[in-house]
Amino acid sequence: MNKLFRTILSIILLLNSVACDKNDVFSDESGDPLLLSRSEIIVSSAGRSVNLGITSQTADWTITGATDWCSVSPTAGPAGTSIVEITISSSILSERRSTTLTVTAGDNVKTVNITQKSIDEPGDDPEENPDADANRWIYSTLGEWYLWNDEILAKTPFYNQGYESFFNNLLISLAGNSLDGRYNEEGDRYLFSKISRTALTRASQIETTYGFGVGFIWTSYAQTQMVGRITYVQKGSPADRAGLKRGTWIHKIAGQDITEDNYLQLLSTATGTTSFSTCRIAYTNGTIQIIPLDKDYTLTAEAIGNNPIVQDTVLMRGGKKVGYLAYNSFSRGYNDYDASSVEYETELRNVFSTFRNEGVEEFVLDLRYNPGGLVVMSQLLGSLICPQSAFGETFALLTYNDDKQDANRTLPFLESEAAINIDMDHIYIITSTQTASASELLINGLRGIGVQVTLVGGQTVGKNVGSDHYTSTFGDYVYAMDPITFLCSNAAGSSSYSAGFYPNYTVNEWEEYGTWYGLGDQNEIMLQTVLELIDGTALPLQVPNRTTPTAPLLAPFSSSDLLLGGNIILPNEK
Repeated sequence: MNKLFRTILSIILLLNSVACDKNDVFSDESGDPLLLSRSEIIVSSAGRSVNLGITSQTADWTITGATDWCSVSPTAGPAGTSIVEITISSSILSERRSTTLTVTAGDNVKTVNITQKSIDEPGDDPEENPDADANRWIYSTLGEWYLWNDEILAKTPFYNQGYESFFNNLLISLAGNSLDGRYNEEGDRYLFSKISRTALTRASQIETTYGFGVGFIWTSYAQTQMVGRITYVQKGSPADRAGLKRGTWIHKIAGQDITEDNYLQLLSTATGTTSFSTCRIAYTNGTIQIIPLDKDYTLTAEAIGNNPIVQDTVLMRGGKKVGYLAYNSFSRGYNDYDASSVEYETELRNVFSTFRNEGVEEFVLDLRYNPGGLVVMSQLLGSLICPQSAFGETFALLTYNDDKQDANRTLPFLESEAAINIDMDHIYIITSTQTASASELLINGLRGIGVQVTLVGGQTVGKNVGSDHYTSTFGDYVYAMDPITFLCSNAAGSSSYSAGFYPNYTVNEWEEYGTWYGLGDQNEIMLQTVLELIDGTALPLQVPNRTTPTAPLLAPFSSSDLLLGGNIILPNEK
């Protein structure tokens, strides 16, 4: 396919009327039975009301320490998650005042320090940006944990701006943090580090989804109108039940043509119930002709989550049993920041138990649509695949900034997975320009112990750094931040994949306008290539080893964020 008609976006339709992302919970991985949304609140002399989230796993809770200028309602509640309103009255004092609120649940005690600024301090100006206090927290956290924190500390911050502008402007202004992000084809810098905020009163819930991914291409050299093609359909989803298939072309969303100017707006507002109009295409003389079909699919999004296990099967090829897994994110469950949410982790283990019982002799891992996810899930998948002789060896070393060397972590291949491990010293991985982060961590980790990893598809993103997760509450919002905090290397000490991993065999599904077979189908172009390598029918000239494919530019999308490359995220345990 001519690069002009490159795919510009790949989307997981998690489009929900109430945006819900993984930053909505007040929890971490520590298993702590009492969790607070924050431990410190700082307000100006003007005063304000602030919400505090309390999650007590086992016991009823109470809160004490209120004063005549700092009131709390309610002061007690049942086990579970509750929202407390803390009201701080205005002050005319020329010095700060403070108090400590104590939350008790059974034998568990946590505190919240409340500070109100003096009337003379910056920050009491009613014209100050409402994100100014959040920006102070952002700067303080980055100054401590960002991988290039020395550059942060050398900057004089300007707090009086919106939190997104403050965060992005600060990081993009640095000189030495080139590993945090890339440049797009237009020469604009984007970051791997991310920040978001959500309403504190918004309830956590399972992600709502239509259950399909889609990529877009231009229809002409004018680069105005676009047409989408479904990349995968999640089993049991509204799209699956409606009969949508991988490879279906879409030319309208909610009755509107898809253009460069409106596609993001259409996607962000495609919530609840939405129609998707299908078409055929014809490619002649450098132009894609849209041929509408008399078929619209009207879908209603459902709270079924975004299961990363799109397809798993055992195939026979060349007299060998071949395990195949299409895996779209390194996600543990419905909520990656809830230690009890392990739905997808459990399913992954069940898949490998089947592979083990079936006696698979070759293994194909399809990561073409996988932008990353949790480090611990990448470690788990590596442990399910690796030779059993590798248990206890280093899967990954996470190295922090010079001030945080005591936080460095060595993650081993897990012997606890021996019973369902498939004991592979050679595997095939299908990749694309969307393959990133925890996907690349897996490739690097396996190669670090000598596993032969053959890549088929496209060049990966090149994200050899990862993030920890931090949250804090200001006003009526929880601010969630995933800054780059560590460098990833393998047992051989290698982290040299910032340019991405090049495929051993280049295949680009977007150069094929004809039939797209389902993921896991032996006729699907990328899997077919792998199977020909396995059974020895692929000739070197048929599957050339080129430097880089004419691959689509792909980026995952959700209703609350637009990213390229995904994040490696470890819930903050500090």
